[in-house]
Amino acid sequence: MHKRLLTLSFLLYCIATTAQHTMEGRVVSGDDGQPVSYAQLYFPQLSQVTQADEAGYYRFNNLPEGDWVLEVSSISFIKSTATVLVYQNIQRHFNLQPQTTELQEAEVNGRKVEGRTDISLRKIEGTAIYASKKSELIEVRNMVANLSNNTARQVLARVPGINVWESDAAGLQLGVGARGLSPDRTSNFNMRQNGYDIAADALGYPESYYAPPMQALERIEIVRGAASLQYGTQFGGMINLKMKQGSSKHKISGSSIHTYNSIGHFNTFNEVGGQLGKTNYYAFINHRFGNSFRANTNFRTTTFYTGLGHQLTEKLHLKAEYTHMHYLAQQAGGLTDVQFAQDPYQSLRSRNWFLVNWNLFALTANYTLNKRTQIDSRFFGLLGSRQALGNLNTPVRQDARPYTNRDLLVDHYKNIGNETRFLHRYRIKRLPSAFLAGIRYYQGFTQKQQGFGSAGSSADFNFVTENRNLLSDYRFPSQNTAVFTENVFTLSDRLSITPGLRYEYIRTRAEGFYDSSVRIPLTGEIVIDSITEESRLRERHLLLAGLGASYQLSNSLELYGNFSQNYRAITFNNLRVVSPAFAVDENLQDEKGFNTDLGVRGNLNRWLSLDAGVFLLSYRDRIGSVLTKVQDNLGNTRIVRYTTNISDARILGLETYLEVALNPLMKWKSAWRWVLFSNLALIDARYVNSAENGIQGNQVEAVPEVNLKSGVRLTMDNFGVTYQFSYVSAQFSDASNAASSGDGLVGIVPAYWVMDFSLRYSYRFLQIEGGVNNFTNNTYFTRRAIGYPGPGIIPSAPLNAYLGLGVRF
Repeated sequence: MHKRLLTLSFLLYCIATTAQHTMEGRVVSGDDGQPVSYAQLYFPQLSQVTQADEAGYYRFNNLPEGDWVLEVSSISFIKSTATVLVYQNIQRHFNLQPQTTELQEAEVNGRKVEGRTDISLRKIEGTAIYASKKSELIEVRNMVANLSNNTARQVLARVPGINVWESDAAGLQLGVGARGLSPDRTSNFNMRQNGYDIAADALGYPESYYAPPMQALERIEIVRGAASLQYGTQFGGMINLKMKQGSSKHKISGSSIHTYNSIGHFNTFNEVGGQLGKTNYYAFINHRFGNSFRANTNFRTTTFYTGLGHQLTEKLHLKAEYTHMHYLAQQAGGLTDVQFAQDPYQSLRSRNWFLVNWNLFALTANYTLNKRTQIDSRFFGLLGSRQALGNLNTPVRQDARPYTNRDLLVDHYKNIGNETRFLHRYRIKRLPSAFLAGIRYYQGFTQKQQGFGSAGSSADFNFVTENRNLLSDYRFPSQNTAVFTENVFTLSDRLSITPGLRYEYIRTRAEGFYDSSVRIPLTGEIVIDSITEESRLRERHLLLAGLGASYQLSNSLELYGNFSQNYRAITFNNLRVVSPAFAVDENLQDEKGFNTDLGVRGNLNRWLSLDAGVFLLSYRDRIGSVLTKVQDNLGNTRIVRYTTNISDARILGLETYLEVALNPLMKWKSAWRWVLFSNLALIDARYVNSAENGIQGNQVEAVPEVNLKSGVRLTMDNFGVTYQFSYVSAQFSDASNAASSGDGLVGIVPAYWVMDFSLRYSYRFLQIEGGVNNFTNNTYFTRRAIGYPGPGIIPSAPLNAYLGLGVRF
């Protein structure tokens, strides 16, 4: 079998390297005809890149025959995109216009590139270095998928190993994990929008209660664990959601599309943007409301965004942004395994509500010192809150009349920060290299309160304080200063290495009190009334290191590898939980470890693109929960879910993505363009070196051993169709690997498969989109919740169809 694979790989490589040609020319300024020194020329379909010399001359070797898209760019010039027909050795010159506006939209023969998915990010993008890192780039703008529902399994279908939690049918929150990391509100990734933080607290509470509508996104950039040196210490890496910009060719343009989903909700998305002299603007407002496929799931959400960019001088560009999101959602609660088997779409909670208010601010300054040196500085802030109200008892206990007081948790977030980057391109013996240095300052403040809410059914988020105290009231100020650097050293025409360092200073404090009273189980009657005040301070000084390497096997095929240390601080939720069913280890430690990748990516020929590699994630002192016995002040013993550093973890996997363009493969001359895609992740994740009973050798929770997504994309002019098949194997929900539990909180998440179908058609100013998700109407779930939106099993949506009608102007 191995010999056959090697033979096949050799044959594919031979095919890819036949009929190769050269292309050379010069890049000059369209303004005065002067050479554009060190311009970058990039074939995204071939993953080939070169750089012009000081006089503007460039050269490509070994280009395969075909029509290829070429992007030509340089600092302070507008990026130019052209289609190049390669059939012999050719000479081609390019004129770049001086940049007086923001980066222009990519166009091919006068049309936007629709639904194109590049395999990875370029080695250098703006003031960021991605050389030798495992990365993915998803072009969202005209993707044929259910964007109105933020359907993550479709949008991220070409990203291997992504595990999605489907917590609600309307996509109000994004739950994405990878490589054995929990998808809970994407808290194991550094979540960003246009390059700045959007999570509740980047260090102490990195959960993302806000997710922009996918209809507003230009692209999604994902960098795996090696992102820790540039973007912080999260094990998962970084996800950057990049918003659209206004059209550079029109003073005003936009669209309005209205989508109805058969399970009972409505979405309206309206956007406008354009170019007025040196000012580019873009804004949208998105409103979603309705019900879901279960009772007690009414919701209403509004998201607004505006971005205003202005070229203040030839070298200085400023951009201001503001985002507001507000949503109120009723939550149907979770189910036990027995209840799910009886009726997977029933609801046993009618009094649970969730309220989020999010305000993001950002100001970005980009200064070009010269054609090789650039400074980018981003100031950002968050004013936000989330409030959770309801009955948090397990689904076994009915929420029957006469109603008792509900649990109420209220958080407020106030964060500010700045991240400044300096990038300088230079040459060593005529070989291009790049140096990056950056500094980051972040200051967060979170207030978390827990107490009793009303005994009613409405969305009343006021504490009931008569004859009752708050169960807890804490303030969590945090401070983070980081200095980081990376350098791409190009050692030859084929080999480059990228070392990097990051220094982190982290200071977290917890100040407040919690109710330490002893209560009688079930009734909650206080036996010993007690309040405990706390003040904790923890400081860390960290030095993280990493090293990457890249070797060009050919102009279109790259071998890459990297190693990077990672770190994750204790979150606020791990410091104090006030519940008779939970307890936290007083000596809880931060998590440490590293990520390493080895892979190959690029194009084997005109019809086959790939990114295939292996990874190892080593996780020390992983935080988790186990069932254990504790004693209260009266000497009574009870079983609680105990949060502690349960074990080290070793997560090893294979991740592959393949994309086949059928037209050049089959030599079809049809205007219909057929593309097959498939991504597969095979992961083995085990607990090792555990001191806890029953944990050693267990599988890590939330890690399916097999994660497969495949499909076909068919496009012609203004028409597109996508079919997708998704399969996720069974996975455990906790470290004990319990098969089931009577309350539904822990147990196996069974294997499931889903099929989705989407289409889009536009004619002049009209646009129609529609499709069917889960069109085989499979019954399944992706998660078991310990708290909100459960607790218990959270069912996923049954068959549902959507239809959207819109106009463009």
